[in-house]
Amino acid sequence: MVGMGDVTTQDEVAPPTTSDGALADRSHRRRRLTGRDPHEDHRTATPLELLFDLTFVVAFGTAANELAHYLSEGHFRTGIVGFGFAVFAVAWAWINYSWFASAYDTDDWVMRLSTMTLMLGVIVLALGLAQMFSSLDAGSTLDMHVMVAGYVVMRVPMVFLWALQLATTQHGVLQRLPTSGRSRLHRRFGSC
Repeated sequence: MVGMGDVTTQDEVAPPTTSDGALADRSHRRRRLTGRDPHEDHRTATPLELLFDLTFVVAFGTAANELAHYLSEGHFRTGIVGFGFAVFAVAWAWINYSWFASAYDTDDWVMRLSTMTLMLGVIVLALGLAQMFSSLDAGSTLDMHVMVAGYVVMRVPMVFLWALQLATTQHGVLQRLPTSGRSRLHRRFGSC
C-alpha cells in the first residue's frame, strides 16, 4: 500500500535538463529548427507523439480490416494488392515525418500544428482506403480521390517544415561565411 509520504509532488520532481546539465526549455514558443541533442537524457514520447502514432495505427488497422474482408470473400488479389498499396502509402508518410521529427524536434507551436495537420491527413487517407479497395475489386480505375486528398494534407506540413529548415540552414550558412561570400550569396539569393 502506498502511503501519502510516497507520493511525489510536482515541486519535488527535478526539472528536465539537457546533456550539459542546463535546464531544458519546455515553453512552446517558436524556436529555430536545429538538430536534436543526441545526448539528451531520458527522452520520452510526448502525448502528441503518441496520438500521432495512434492515427497511423488507425490507418494500418483500416487497411488490415479491408484485407480481412476481401480475403474472407475469396478476393485474394484485391485484398493482398490493396493492402500492400495501403501499407506502402501509410508507412511512407509515417517514416518521412517521424524521421524529420526525430532529427528536428523543437516541440514549439509550429511543430505541434504541423503534427496535428499531418494527423488529420492520415485520418483522411484512412477514410479513403475502403473506396480504393472496392474500386480495385471492381477492376475499374482506382478510386483514390480521398486518399490523395489525405496525402496532400500530409505533405503540406512536410513541405513547410523542410522549407523552414532550409531557410534556417541557409541563414546559419550565411552567418558563417566570410563577408565576400556573404555578399555574393546575398546578390544571388537575396536576404535570408
